[in-house]
Amino acid sequence: MKNILLLAVLFSFISCSAKKQSLFYAFTDGFMDWYELKLFHDSSFDLHIPSVDYSGFYRIDGDSIFLSYKEKQTGDIPQAYLINTKKQKIDELILFEGTYIIRQDNNRWIQIVNNNLPNDKKKPQ
Repeated sequence: MKNILLLAVLFSFISCSAKKQSLFYAFTDGFMDWYELKLFHDSSFDLHIPSVDYSGFYRIDGDSIFLSYKEKQTGDIPQAYLINTKKQKIDELILFEGTYIIRQDNNRWIQIVNNNLPNDKKKPQ
């Protein structure tokens, strides 16, 4: 009986601690740190920019990824990315006079590693 209980607890622990499969994954290793974005099937995301981790929910509109953070954020954190399938990267977008544009210094692009988005989200630009 103890063995069955132990197995049930172990199975429960393993199934709860399993990592979520990402739908989209982008990663770039920098000099001092890395940039990483993971999009999941449940519309949640994990984002790592140098020394900080963020999470929240995303929506995709055409070739753009818009991020909504779980906690209110201040400062210079990404709000949106442009999916550039031709160059296999995502570029950070900023809101300028009511329109999203590619960030001018654009040093925050991230290389696409795995793109399992639906086909209508993969169209080349």
